[in-house]
Amino acid sequence: MKKKQLALSGALLLVPIAALAQQANTGDAEQNLPPVTVLSDKKTETPKRKVKKSSASKKAKSTPSNVPDQSPGQEDLLAGDAHGLQLDSQGIRPPSVTAQTVGGVIVSDPTLGRVSSVSREGINILGGPAQTSFYQAASIIPSVNVESPDPFGLSATRNINIAGKGDFHLSRTINGLPIMGIVGGNDLYDLQNVSRLDVYRGPIPADRSLGISNASGVINQVLLGPQSTPSVFAEQSFGSWNFNKTFARVDTGLLSTGTELFISGSTASADKWSGSGDESRDNFAVGLSQRVTKDLKVDINAVYSKFEGNPYKALTYAQTQNLSQYYGLDYDKTFNPANKANYYKFNRVSSEDYAVFASVDYRLAEGQHIVFKPYYWNNDGEQWSGVGSGANGQLQIWRQQNDNLGGVLEYDGHFGTGTDVVAGYWWQSLAPPPPPTDQRRFNISNTGALTFANWNTIAKIDNFVVNSPYVQLTQEFGTVSVTGGVRYMSLGAPEMRYYRTAGVPNGTLDEALSYPGLSEYSDAFVTARDYNEFLPNFGITNEFGGGWSANF
Repeated sequence: MKKKQLALSGALLLVPIAALAQQANTGDAEQNLPPVTVLSDKKTETPKRKVKKSSASKKAKSTPSNVPDQSPGQEDLLAGDAHGLQLDSQGIRPPSVTAQTVGGVIVSDPTLGRVSSVSREGINILGGPAQTSFYQAASIIPSVNVESPDPFGLSATRNINIAGKGDFHLSRTINGLPIMGIVGGNDLYDLQNVSRLDVYRGPIPADRSLGISNASGVINQVLLGPQSTPSVFAEQSFGSWNFNKTFARVDTGLLSTGTELFISGSTASADKWSGSGDESRDNFAVGLSQRVTKDLKVDINAVYSKFEGNPYKALTYAQTQNLSQYYGLDYDKTFNPANKANYYKFNRVSSEDYAVFASVDYRLAEGQHIVFKPYYWNNDGEQWSGVGSGANGQLQIWRQQNDNLGGVLEYDGHFGTGTDVVAGYWWQSLAPPPPPTDQRRFNISNTGALTFANWNTIAKIDNFVVNSPYVQLTQEFGTVSVTGGVRYMSLGAPEMRYYRTAGVPNGTLDEALSYPGLSEYSDAFVTARDYNEFLPNFGITNEFGGGWSANF
């Protein structure tokens, strides 16, 4: 019997929600930008929700008299009027001069970088009941195609194509930082903590193109930082297939010490709609903003996320041509000795992630800033996959242990002549995978018990190291904007050594590498080398009416 493709969900919210609505501080700049032509005619409907207002005061508390001056300099404010751009309350610039929220959902922009953005309201509508998958929230953007078997947005089994190119070469950044690696990990932030989603395609300005690879483009999550108004936001969502999510966030507002702080936490889970198994995710985040002096501001963010789930089984091409028969095909619900590897418990993924990143912003003069942005990300995950078929099937366990350390040092200058200058340096040390370093095989007995069979991959791979200076210049000539820049990308690819696996006992990768009888393949060695490339960009835009642009 064919299953109905229907996912129902509901939510109960407790507010005040002023800090998390579309009037949030991080969205203020968008409201002052000039209009543009709508680039997408996709229509959405706001989910129905029951809303209950709390008895907390609706009026913002007055700013304590001993708080350091929170306001930017006059030239910083006027720079927005001259160039059409204003930093938001978190010090993050909107996409461009011509960008504006359209219908409260999508921010369109015809200038260099072909950046389109999803607003806070759009994320709320498009992000799905789970509000975790930023891929799903980007689905309204032109040329973006998102595919996922999960109606809620929890599943790690998903894909995104931008102008026909997949996500392996997509740079995924948070506040402009390439925190996460190419493989491993899960969505770090609940979408309730994201103020705006920027999607760049084509030529990308040098200061916004950071990432190991951005051939597919860049998706940048702009976080909803600590708010100046105290608020509490709680949301309880529920739906079909035992879906539920509990989310809560507390903002302290501006304290007498000049501190703003938010803390959020969530837990979510759902059963698979096809086959057996489930998915669950737990998340905790904290953000701190401290105005040290009138010219010095420090922002610190930390996040922890844990995911466990059973993936959906992929169909073959032939099976997709007969969906009436194979629509509900998935892994076996009960263990079958005749097809051991197809048991759902032998096909699952897990990851435990934490990240810490900061922004230290020092104002040198009116409209001129030096910003240092360090970051660190760690992922400890495993991917269980049934391999082989029939009674000889095995289980393969791939450990994914990622470790990223990096930082960006940047000068950002805005001058009264209509000139913007951004110059910076990006450095990052990235531990593999990819490629895989640690894969083991296990035999499966007729009762489903596991016994170690052999190592499938033992590799010693040093860290990838990135050194990348960049500069971007923009000049306004009335309605004409000319921008150009270059980023020098130096990727230090590490030495890679692969070892024979026969006879190596079960254990950790470190234990395997220290095994006395371990021997190296003579023909499986890669010498370390550097890959260097200049990445220029140039664009001219003349804005009148709907606007047009020439991008190179």
